[in-house]
Amino acid sequence: FDYYNFTQEKTGGVYYPVGDSGWYYEAQFYYGMPDFNLYNEDLRQEIEKIVDFWLEKGVGGFRLDAAKEYVSGSVNSNVEILTWFNSMVKEKKEDAYLVAEVWTDMNTYTQYYSSGIDSVFDFAFADSDGIIANVVKGTSPASAYSEAMENVEEMLQKQNADGIDAPFYTNHDLGRSAGYYPGEEGSSQTKLAGALNLFMSGNAFIYYGEELGMKGAGKDENKRAPMYFSADPEAEGMCKGPTDMDNITMKFGSLEEQSKDKDSIYQYYK
Repeated sequence: FDYYNFTQEKTGGVYYPVGDSGWYYEAQFYYGMPDFNLYNEDLRQEIEKIVDFWLEKGVGGFRLDAAKEYVSGSVNSNVEILTWFNSMVKEKKEDAYLVAEVWTDMNTYTQYYSSGIDSVFDFAFADSDGIIANVVKGTSPASAYSEAMENVEEMLQKQNADGIDAPFYTNHDLGRSAGYYPGEEGSSQTKLAGALNLFMSGNAFIYYGEELGMKGAGKDENKRAPMYFSADPEAEGMCKGPTDMDNITMKFGSLEEQSKDKDSIYQYYK
């Protein structure tokens, strides 16, 4: 019972009824995903067993999803929980790498570095209206990119001198970047945007398919189309992708095709 957040009085947040019992449970994302009470010691022991399971299999670390919703609306509580998790993991594997998703502004997500965690995804630079895309489209000056890089490094260092920035440009929740640049310069702009992501300090992340300029926007299934290894959907290595995905006509060639073109987006990323 204490693994989850139950209440008989809904006082904000997102709650769903437990039948007609008069009780409600918190579920910030949807009714089928109840929020954990991460202060519960028994639950923490269960999480520790999960960590042990994966470390014994040789994983190098963990990506922590939606870390700002552990206790929705409380940065301090979330930092406290991350501090526990980071310490617990590092006691087991000193060189484990931890990166958290904190989908908010730079001033807020850099505060999470005070937990001791290695990295927090750098959302200010991502998406169709982020710093990278705005600079590439010319809606922001190039100096906005360099100044923001300097700012984020300065802010995270104040929280954790060993913190490592985690730049990224798109992910499974965002429209793919080839759709940001519809004009004749789309190929050049896609390349430039990739470079701006990889030129940043820290550990840069690339969502699969960005190195090909894959398309995919709208509903989540479209953003998670299978890696475009080949234009032949039956080719070795291809998968079907999400059931409800729309039929997507890619803007640029498959990996098979781009591997043979010295000027392709793929070769540029390499």
